[in-house]
Amino acid sequence: MQGLERPASAGQSQGQGFGQAQAQGGRPEQHHVVIEGLAKRFGAVTVLEGLDLAIEKGEFLTLLGPSGCGKTTLLRIIAGFLDADAGRITVAGETLLGQPPHRRDFGMVFQNYAVFPHMTVFDNVAYGLRARNVPSADIGRRVERALERVRLGAFASRFPTQLSGGQKQRVGLARAIVIEPRLLLMDEPLSNLDAKLRIDMRSEIRLLQRELGITTLYVTHDQEEALAVSDRIAVLDKGRMLQVGGPKAIYDEHAHRFVADFIGNANQIAARVDGGLVHFAGGVSMPLPGAAPPAQPVTATLRPEDFRLSPSPDYTAALPVRVLLVSYLGARLRLSCELADGASLQADVDSDAIAPAAGETVSLWFNPGKVRLFSAEGWRV
Repeated sequence: MQGLERPASAGQSQGQGFGQAQAQGGRPEQHHVVIEGLAKRFGAVTVLEGLDLAIEKGEFLTLLGPSGCGKTTLLRIIAGFLDADAGRITVAGETLLGQPPHRRDFGMVFQNYAVFPHMTVFDNVAYGLRARNVPSADIGRRVERALERVRLGAFASRFPTQLSGGQKQRVGLARAIVIEPRLLLMDEPLSNLDAKLRIDMRSEIRLLQRELGITTLYVTHDQEEALAVSDRIAVLDKGRMLQVGGPKAIYDEHAHRFVADFIGNANQIAARVDGGLVHFAGGVSMPLPGAAPPAQPVTATLRPEDFRLSPSPDYTAALPVRVLLVSYLGARLRLSCELADGASLQADVDSDAIAPAAGETVSLWFNPGKVRLFSAEGWRV
């Protein structure tokens, strides 16, 4: 990575990363990790496109996006396993340019556990300490403490073949934290576990990270996982950083149509802005919830849980729909519906509500303040 220069276009911040911190008066040295103008190509394919991102000390930040969006490539560049084509990365004010992975003092937890099958649990966890020439007396104490933290204190003498998948991942986590890294990198660490174990492990990881205060960069494609564990989430798509923010902001105040659709489930409804109103198919119009943008076709989003079957003081606008299917999902009913223009829409209503029959036309009421509008290019208007 030596000799890299930041491209001129990289000064344009993607989402709410480092560029926004600069605009608000922040300086790079105030952040623990600063990524500026990072770019990576494989042949003619651009994998990362001028990314800017700042991470605070002790923060748990998740890189979230679909397969192929560039999140693992970004993590591998930070770890030192790949070189970038442009940009720079600093940690605590120190540049990573030219530093090999073993000199960066980062902990890494991999998707496939990456434990040594011929070593005991103790030796697996001690490996990084021995490579750093830590005195033997300290190794025993630190390994014992790390194993206790991941609830494997009684497993020190076992071999990986005697462990479950969840236990192997705990070994990987203990090995990453025992070196007391200045940055913890986690690449899809739970993807090989079953659904229930993933939920248990993500809680354990979050609690442990809070206890230790380790700055953590976590990669996942699982939206619920990202919402559950993160201080902030950075959403990537096709090598671009579309939005960076807290879980609630990402879910409620999506900056891009892709974010609305990828995080949770969002109905995308064709509409038009004109004369201070949003006009939907079927002659339905509503006042704009905010300042009026120029007249243009837009996509309006509403989440399934934003609908009700009856009006209320907040739920003052309605869309007529034809119900195609009613599914019972425990605490809610999922209504699969058709709009006037033939587009599909899903609504989740209280399971105690009187369910409409398939084929019935009903009004779905919503709070106009929940509507988010996006331009043809996908950005919020």
